[in-house]
Amino acid sequence: AAEAERLRARLREARVSNPFVHFDPTVSEAAGWDPDGDGDADGSWPLAALDDQVQGAVKAVVLGVPAQSLPAGAVADLFSYRVLNVPVLSPSQLVEQLWERTPVHTEDHAWYLFDERLNAGSSVVYQGLKRQADALGALLGLVALAPVLLLTALAVALTSRGPVLYRQTRVGRWKKPFTLYKFRTMRADAEAAGARWASDGDPRVTAIGRLLRKSRVDELPQLWNVLVGQMSLVGPRPERPAFTERLERAIPYYDLRHLVRPGITGWAQVSYRYGASLDDAVAKLEYDIYYVKHASLVFDLRILARTVGVVLGLRGR
Repeated sequence: AAEAERLRARLREARVSNPFVHFDPTVSEAAGWDPDGDGDADGSWPLAALDDQVQGAVKAVVLGVPAQSLPAGAVADLFSYRVLNVPVLSPSQLVEQLWERTPVHTEDHAWYLFDERLNAGSSVVYQGLKRQADALGALLGLVALAPVLLLTALAVALTSRGPVLYRQTRVGRWKKPFTLYKFRTMRADAEAAGARWASDGDPRVTAIGRLLRKSRVDELPQLWNVLVGQMSLVGPRPERPAFTERLERAIPYYDLRHLVRPGITGWAQVSYRYGASLDDAVAKLEYDIYYVKHASLVFDLRILARTVGVVLGLRGR
């Protein structure tokens, strides 16, 4: 199956050492990933030999077809492996466990409709606590960082022509547009030829703007967006409407990232390099969907802690 090949490619690229069995009843065999075994790393075994593999060093059984299409006999056989403490996973679940991202190119599309974890970020308790933490954090941040904000505004004003703050329409939760604020890091005429993604070494970025981007100080005015409830401290980064429309047409389920408030920082930002291509957008969306499925205050704190490391190491874009 195409999904199995994509999964194997990811495992080879990441040099994953844990062996697993990939089960596909439609071809009467189980394709295996056994990099530490004696056989071919991409070997396969007849289903009759699957028990021997599972009883060995195999850590999981990964389904090669959607669970609802499995014959009853296969379901019974696979259930018996769970008693042996061998989990039965979909390819998407395996990717989530190994890389903490949710693949969007999957053959099992139904889970997007029925997976209750997509409601994790909509929990009334979680949203209430997070909103209070966001408002308090934004207020304290604006007060504590006031000197940094003033010095940054002065530096931007003295080093390039144009406004200090850059205002831009972005797409928020439930696809509602809002005005995002950030310190201007590009020339005033940067988009005279139209909107386009920024890139590494972008010539439109000013000298001071490059430093602001690396330290992410340019994002600090968005504390105001957080304070008024348009954004959160943590969440998927909001995109511009023009880019959102383009990505919705090109990437399956792109809208899922709009189930939660956008954030100043997010799981994609601390887990993936800065990029400006469609492939980069797909990768970031996989991290964003994983965040939506696993949203919690503990996860938010983990992301904030990693963001501090990015800022201190000047590893921003």
